[in-house]
Amino acid sequence: MWTALKEWQQESYESGEKAGEKAARRQMITKMLKNQWDAETIHEATEIPLEEITAIQSELQL
Repeated sequence: MWTALKEWQQESYESGEKAGEKAARRQMITKMLKNQWDAETIHEATEIPLEEITAIQSELQL
């Protein structure tokens, strides 16, 4: 039983960590776009997929 609880805690921690990383990544892309960086330059500088960057750009209507 304790093993299952420890596994659940670890999975929850990793899930939260990934969500935090995703939010930080999105925030960084948003700042770059608002500072007039084009999607291709962001992609080259960060190696984040161009599709992800352009999706955020579309959402922000920039």
